[in-house]
Amino acid sequence: LFVSTHQYVMRSFNEGNKFDTTLRAENLATVFVSRSGTVLAGGRGKVYFSQDIGKSWDSVSVNTASDITGFVENATGGLFGMTRIYDETKGYIGDGVLFSNDGGSSWVFRNNGLGSQKACEHLAIDKNGRLYLAIGDEDRTGMGGLFVSDNNGLQWEGIGIAIDGKNQVPDQV
Repeated sequence: LFVSTHQYVMRSFNEGNKFDTTLRAENLATVFVSRSGTVLAGGRGKVYFSQDIGKSWDSVSVNTASDITGFVENATGGLFGMTRIYDETKGYIGDGVLFSNDGGSSWVFRNNGLGSQKACEHLAIDKNGRLYLAIGDEDRTGMGGLFVSDNNGLQWEGIGIAIDGKNQVPDQV
């Protein structure tokens, strides 16, 4: 069992009765374990990774000042990370979606089809390998929403969401 705090990744081998610190770093936002056993931790502009259940760690810088706030994995072991950070003057900002096909050693952005708003809220993958990305839009610019990709994030397409706003809010979200 792995958990992260803002400064630590901890692991437990006894169902959470006792935790040992395996990584100390600043601005940690998430922890994820891949099917191959690689442990990934997202930080501010960095991805930390361990291939020996957290005994030793390496890291790679990515081209973002945002936090890496979540990971998902596809059926072939490709890893996706999402970015987001809160800025006092701009609100939530981000740089979109990252992809790694080498276990987390290197990362590239996969943002084609996303608008100018790239503050990722949630990232999920279904059993068929389709990726779903929710992007917040607190300023209501029309650049946020729900996006889907059926080609490992090479191209994203916005999905319109309609609700019954009951004449109180717009029906198109």
